[in-house]
Amino acid sequence: MSDDSDLDIKDDDIIHVVGTVKDKYDGENALGGSVSAPRIIADSIEKSDYATAFAPAQKTINVNKTQNQHGFALTLQKVELAEKETRLYVKIENKSQDEISFYDFNAKITADNKQIEPKSDLSEYPEIQSEILPGVKTEGIIVFPKIDSKTANIILEGSSENYDITINPFTFEINLDK
Repeated sequence: MSDDSDLDIKDDDIIHVVGTVKDKYDGENALGGSVSAPRIIADSIEKSDYATAFAPAQKTINVNKTQNQHGFALTLQKVELAEKETRLYVKIENKSQDEISFYDFNAKITADNKQIEPKSDLSEYPEIQSEILPGVKTEGIIVFPKIDSKTANIILEGSSENYDITINPFTFEINLDK
């Protein structure tokens, strides 16, 4: 419980609480079952996100490089290396007159003569929209298993509804040893 009325907490939010266990709360739930939980006096309460709370970055490489093909502008914002995963922060802007598509499931990282596929079904991270109308921006995170390498090539794919143009894979060479 908090007296901070400025705290905007909703269902499924991740909250970071620093405090002291005061005692134990005993009571009943809505179905009449017994409930027992520690009562914490909070020194601070703040909203967090999944990556910060459960998989904090051990290293962040700020890339901020944009490649533009026929109005399909893809920016690799940063790469985060965590204990058990690698996260790509990607932003896409459709500056063309046609719908474009992005295929996060086709994303690949090559490192040390290995090809690494993204992890699947990670709804705790924001997803990049796959169908992007003209003038629309979208961004999200693509998660891979942990990468232990000094360099990596990141390969991201998309296409345009305009079949007269070709969108080649967007490739970024990243130094992970920075």
